Amino acid sequence: MQIQLMKQFCGCARYVYNRTLSLEKSLYKKDSKHSFKYTEAANRLPEWKKKNPFLKECHSQVCLLYTSDAA
Repeated sequence: MQIQLMKQFCGCARYVYNRTLSLEKSLYKKDSKHSFKYTEAANRLPEWKKKNPFLKECHSQVCLLYTSDAA
């Protein structure tokens, strides 16, 4: 049970990290003065959880743990 939860948490964190990285790269390409803001990334998570129900099963803190590294 714990192994399954850890895999699920890792998968959710990886999904949020990759999605944040992709979005930040596209925003930077549009405007090279764009800078990463953790709060903007954190504010996107509720919308992503609505669109991707599997994210609801993971704690927000876990999903956002490495988000700041995506910048």
